[in-house]
Amino acid sequence: MASKAGKSTGKRGKRGSRDGRGPAPADGGFWEDLSSRTRHLAVLGALLVMSAVFFAPATFEGRTLVGSDTMQSRAMAKSMSDHHAETGEHALWATNLFSGMPGYLIMYHRVAVQIDAVSIWFRRNLWPTFQFFVLLAGVYVLVYYLTSSALASLIAAIAAGFTTYIPIILSVGHTSKFMAISWLPWLMAAFVYTLRNPRLIGAAVFAILLAVELRAGHPQITYYAAWLLGLWWIVEAVAAFRRGDARKFAASSGILAFGTILAVLMVAQPYMAQLEYKQFSTRGGVTGASGGESTGLAWDYAMNWSQGISELLTLLVANLFGGGAPTYWGVKPFTEGPHYIGGISILLALVAVIGKRGSVARALSIGAVVLATFSLGKNAAWLNRPLFDHFPMFSAFRAPEMWLHLVELCIAVLAGLGAAFLVGSDEPARRKKSFFVAAGGVLGISMILTLGGASLFSFQRADEGAQAAMQLATRENVSPNDPAVQRAVSQYLTNVTEARRDLFTRDAVRTTLMLVLATGLVFLYFRGKVRSWMMLTALTLLVLVDLWGVGKRHLTGENYADGPLDTSIAMYGFDRFILDRVAESGGPGHFRTLSLESSPTNWARPAFHYETSGGYNAAKLQVYQDFIDNILFDPQTGLPTLLGIDLSATRFLISNRALPGFRPVFNDDATGMAVLERIDPPQRTRFVEEYSVLPVGDATFAALLDESFDLRTEAITAEDPRIESTPIDSSSTVVVKLVTYSAHDVVWEVETDGPRLLVTSEVYYPAGWRAFVDDVEVPIIRTNHTFRSVAVPAGAHRVRMEFRPETHELSIWVAIASTVAVYGWLILYVVLVWVGKRKRQD
Repeated sequence: MASKAGKSTGKRGKRGSRDGRGPAPADGGFWEDLSSRTRHLAVLGALLVMSAVFFAPATFEGRTLVGSDTMQSRAMAKSMSDHHAETGEHALWATNLFSGMPGYLIMYHRVAVQIDAVSIWFRRNLWPTFQFFVLLAGVYVLVYYLTSSALASLIAAIAAGFTTYIPIILSVGHTSKFMAISWLPWLMAAFVYTLRNPRLIGAAVFAILLAVELRAGHPQITYYAAWLLGLWWIVEAVAAFRRGDARKFAASSGILAFGTILAVLMVAQPYMAQLEYKQFSTRGGVTGASGGESTGLAWDYAMNWSQGISELLTLLVANLFGGGAPTYWGVKPFTEGPHYIGGISILLALVAVIGKRGSVARALSIGAVVLATFSLGKNAAWLNRPLFDHFPMFSAFRAPEMWLHLVELCIAVLAGLGAAFLVGSDEPARRKKSFFVAAGGVLGISMILTLGGASLFSFQRADEGAQAAMQLATRENVSPNDPAVQRAVSQYLTNVTEARRDLFTRDAVRTTLMLVLATGLVFLYFRGKVRSWMMLTALTLLVLVDLWGVGKRHLTGENYADGPLDTSIAMYGFDRFILDRVAESGGPGHFRTLSLESSPTNWARPAFHYETSGGYNAAKLQVYQDFIDNILFDPQTGLPTLLGIDLSATRFLISNRALPGFRPVFNDDATGMAVLERIDPPQRTRFVEEYSVLPVGDATFAALLDESFDLRTEAITAEDPRIESTPIDSSSTVVVKLVTYSAHDVVWEVETDGPRLLVTSEVYYPAGWRAFVDDVEVPIIRTNHTFRSVAVPAGAHRVRMEFRPETHELSIWVAIASTVAVYGWLILYVVLVWVGKRKRQD
């Protein structure tokens, strides 16, 4: 028996040495007597229960988690989902917003089936419970591989999953971001495993997980993860050279590079089409006004959500800067809530930073510091500006505070390492010293904030009083210096400051109490009063109670709706009126609508019901952004222009005021909005009698904005149609009849008594649209800067435009072939290993 016990302890020590931790605890007791399989099942079962209960309305009541961005996304994708429901074909073009645009960044079906298909199924039936479990389980697997401690890994999983950022992004509907985050720890596990085990099969595993991470559809999270893994790789490289393992490390790095190439091939679809689209989008296209390259975002726009330096303290005290609008008083324009991971997680992470000697703790520590600095954005311009200007893709993303999720993930994994280190069997003096140094630092900061924080902070935004005075004065039509205004502002500031101070004080006390309890538990463990598994279990419960309580502030029953998501998207009286007009006209394709109920280019709700010339999308076509900026809206009034309305074939406006060129046709008393109809609108598709060829840019806009320009009879083209157009008079024959209008096909039956240019109000996009006149392909001509036209000879013809992008078709074949190869390779490897094991047993 003694021999068996010694053998068991030796195995634990070997596993624990992966990051220099030494042997796992062997102080006996209930938990240590369980088999490894039982412990894994217990922990994973607990994580599954936590996931189910945290999202109980979705799990047990069948309710739908609804956020503003969720509804925006659903509205953007409505025409595409309708097309699929009607035809069984997945749409590539969205017809319902911004006068039409590619759907690659809206709802792009992945043809190649990979392991995320399971998540996609659960996303339709058990969202977000299952995907949250994927996140928790991934952190558990990663930290267990590094520590061999199930309970320490459980602490890390809870810290990573229940940090406030997760419920906040789910409450507002950042679905793709959450999907990318949930797969990230699995990718990290594959990364570190392959680094330490240079086996070729590691390339397949890493490729599969990197492909799934990329297919989640949030490149910003993946890019940030690449930074973290890159820093980790550098630390591991230094450690390998110091150990004399350079050859082994080079082999591992080569395998990771090979896996990366395989993953890129596996995600050819969707990324080949998306990259093609990017060059025509606001995220990296050619501007119409200047003709220059736009290779990234503007600095001020990209840095708009930079984390405040002192605001990093919210990782320790949640509501130090308020709990979100309207109590938030930090430097960002607004926020839904703080980044909070809790004092205990930070304490355990610091234990790992101080006490651990391994490369993992060093890499994650460096990663946390560097990425936290990136999150400061313009508040750390000394680092971020050079990278923004020169480092590849650094300028492609906005909202630097998003880096903080990677910081929180580093802290969570470090917390797991720290918890495992505390209960290790080696270097007891070092463990105690590391803990008490960390506890003294974190608890000291928490105590200072608790006892003196009310005097350390103003609890007011910069110029908040002046802004409040201006708003009140404007509303009351008086001077901001009016005594009544000043008294009201003073009272407002007093009330809001007190409310913010109370929020902070309660959370500071909460953090201090949690730290005192955690410190007491570890002290009792060091004194031999409690066993390691008891102490770790108690710490787990403290972390869970702390993060669960704060997280639930941002995800309540109000975030759920009864029934499907579609029923949560409002349908107003004016929507029904317009839908009746759509039906009367013969269906979609005859006119568009523009709603002024909210910001028309940042509001997608109308697109759920009908075609609109507005909408919402973070990466619009550059040609349409140019149209919005230069034509559609008057820069002085912000109201739509008649030229923009007519060019985009907008027949109806939804507005709460009368506008010239429109007549009211419906009043919606319930909303106070009216439907205004364009008086004598031009045809959506029409023949013109003349055209002018002008270069894309300022010359085109000047010609369009010239008062003499008549879009009913003339057009501005970017290239010569090479026809001698025929004048149109009362005796002319010009007939245009819409036959088909769908995501991929638009068909007209036309007749003209002379060669003419057929001008449409369909958006110009050269990467996939083709035109045919009687089945003979003809060039599509960029017209009126933003739209399409084709030259039509005299006679009766059938004109067809179809969207069949070659890049999309090629990407499917590349993705399928590489997916089959990689998954087949992994399956064959598993079968061979299993067969070999069976033979050895026989």
